[in-house]
Amino acid sequence: MPVYDYTAIDAQGKARRGIVSADSRQEAQRKLRAGGLYPTGLREGASADAGAGASVGGRAASAPLFRRRVSGEDMSVAMRQLSGLLGAGFPLLRALELMCGQTTSKALLRVLSQVCERIKEGASLSAAMLEAPGAFTPAQAGMVRAAEASGALDTVMSGMADLMEQQQALRRRIMASLAYPGLMLVVGVGVVGFLMAYVIPNVARIFTDLKHDLPQATVILMAVSSFIESYWPIVLAGAALCWFGLWRAWRSERGRPACEAALFRFPVVGGIMSGYAMVRFARTLGSVLENGLPIIRALDVVSKATGSVLVERDLEDVRREVGEGMSLAAALGGKPRFPGLLVQMASAGEQSGALDRMLKKAADIMENGVNSRLAMAQALFEPILILALGVVVGFIVVAVLLPIFEISSLIG
Repeated sequence: MPVYDYTAIDAQGKARRGIVSADSRQEAQRKLRAGGLYPTGLREGASADAGAGASVGGRAASAPLFRRRVSGEDMSVAMRQLSGLLGAGFPLLRALELMCGQTTSKALLRVLSQVCERIKEGASLSAAMLEAPGAFTPAQAGMVRAAEASGALDTVMSGMADLMEQQQALRRRIMASLAYPGLMLVVGVGVVGFLMAYVIPNVARIFTDLKHDLPQATVILMAVSSFIESYWPIVLAGAALCWFGLWRAWRSERGRPACEAALFRFPVVGGIMSGYAMVRFARTLGSVLENGLPIIRALDVVSKATGSVLVERDLEDVRREVGEGMSLAAALGGKPRFPGLLVQMASAGEQSGALDRMLKKAADIMENGVNSRLAMAQALFEPILILALGVVVGFIVVAVLLPIFEISSLIG
């Protein structure tokens, strides 16, 4: 069904904006007037059904290449605001409408407006969250469904905001640790490419005009420089195609598992990725269990919140085994991907009846391990990059200076 972005005036004369789902422009105007809003602007947006994409195994099978998504920071702030409004006694729909009027994010406004529309049509908040593509996870919807049954929606929203903020903080630490080595790599490749494509060819012409036998290092450098000078558009296009191919493979249903398996085997980086997935799993499962979801349902919704296809597949087996009567710790222990610490903490939690707290404690411990790996990666990658760039630049300098020294000795 198409959706329309609107600006309108309410009965009190205040400006309102949001989106409305309707089959036609006239129906959208009727819906707005029926809700006490007088539209001043109406523009058709993307179809809500098209935005969702086809779903295969709980994952979008096809999606647009570029789609504006709600950032984690905006979503955590929205959950915190909703918790505060509900705690202050505002009805759910009124609280969401107030948030629509305050947000400055167009992506978040679209999501909140869509949720408001579904609630006006009689849907529950958890059902409306599941129908908002790319905005909420099944784990979040499951926590809200449990909160709707218990009447503690404001408390659950606050807990979800805490969970998202912790996940965003860990993600930012990972990105910050990899930013400097990545910048060094880009700058280094750019400098070497400039030397090989523009500087070395001019020097090579001087050596060629001298009709003198050149050292082997200089011959190699001139050959590489000549190739880059002649075929640099093909080199750049090939690099761009390789990058695009890897990016598409990462996003595809078939290519993602192979990419993850390769990265998980990579030294240091694999440990960081695996640890990040384990932290998300343990922390999310602990939060979901704390809010009253049964273990089978909790594993079902949490499996799609780890950010890893391989971990998700393992959790499908864990869910099946737990459903057959096996304990969570025993099911996790049968999968090599789950660390022994997590298995032991889960076992202790099951025995003490505090599985949710033990899982959260395991997440905190594993997060400290991820931070240690990040520090090690940063300390390891920087000198390796500096050494590699130094070797390349040193080879260029030596290859240029050797024939100059030989010619100088002959003249002397």
